Amino acid sequence: MSGRFHQAEALLALASLGAGSFRTDGGRLDLALQDMGDDLPDVLKGRLSFGCGSVGLRCYELPEILDAAFYMLLADYGPRGDHNVVHSKLSTDEAREIAIQYHSTIAEFTRIAAKLSDLNHRGTSAA
Repeated sequence: MSGRFHQAEALLALASLGAGSFRTDGGRLDLALQDMGDDLPDVLKGRLSFGCGSVGLRCYELPEILDAAFYMLLADYGPRGDHNVVHSKLSTDEAREIAIQYHSTIAEFTRIAAKLSDLNHRGTSAA
């Protein structure tokens, strides 16, 4: 699996252990990922770059990561087809296995998932 596929797997595992989905509208997920910084799992930490453009803050790698998630059938837009919300199709058990696969503990991955989910659904900076 290439790097983006590993990143997609980890990101969707975090979604499953958090709220089950991520909001993508208004750069919410981009901002949440930036605010997480070094608190992200190793597969994502230091591998994401951010910048401001005409539409605000963006994580330059996020579109490819989300494309990989949809390609691997790990994500969908949910029952209403809201393209501003990405739902994880991973079960909690699958997400826990992914945490272990990426050399983390389930408790640590769950803590990271809760923090990322909180930042994402609030849509504001942790500062």
